[in-house]
Amino acid sequence: MAKKKQLNVRLPDTLFDRLEQRVLKTKMGMAAMVEVLLLRALEQESSDAERDGSGDRFDVLVKRIEALEAKLSIEPDDSHLVEASIVEAVVAVASIADFVASEPSPALESDVKRLSAEDLALRLSVTVRALAQKKDKSTFSDWTRKHDPEGVAWKYIAPSDRFCPLVD
Repeated sequence: MAKKKQLNVRLPDTLFDRLEQRVLKTKMGMAAMVEVLLLRALEQESSDAERDGSGDRFDVLVKRIEALEAKLSIEPDDSHLVEASIVEAVVAVASIADFVASEPSPALESDVKRLSAEDLALRLSVTVRALAQKKDKSTFSDWTRKHDPEGVAWKYIAPSDRFCPLVD
C-alpha cells in the first residue's frame, strides 16, 4: 500500500461543520471523507479538462497554489501566510467538490455510471470496508438495492475496480 503523507490544516467553522455533517451521514472517518472529496475534485478536474479541452474552472486554484509555492521558497518565516493560503486552497477544493456533486454530469447521464468504492459507499451510506467485504458475494446486488436511495442494484466490475448499476 502506498505511503500516505499527513496534512494538518485549520478550517473555518462553517466548512468544518459541513464536513462533520457528511461524516455523520456517511459513517466515514473525517480523514477518509476529506480524502474522498479531494480525490473527487481532482478526478473531476481531469475529466473536465479531457472532455472540453480546458481547465478554466480550476485556473484560480492553480494560481493560488503557485503563489503558495513561491511564498514557501521566498518567505519561509511567514508561516501564518502559508497556512492561510493552504486553508484557502482547501476551501476552494471543497467548494469545487460540492459544485461537482450538485451538478449532474452530461457524460454520466449518457454513459453507464461507473462509481469507485468511495463514491458508491457515499451513495449507499455505508463504509468502504462494508463494500469490500460484500462485493464478491452473490447477494451483493440485493444488498446494494436495499441501501441505494433510488433502489438501484449495483454490481462489481473487477477489471476496472468500479461498480455499475444493473439495468432491470
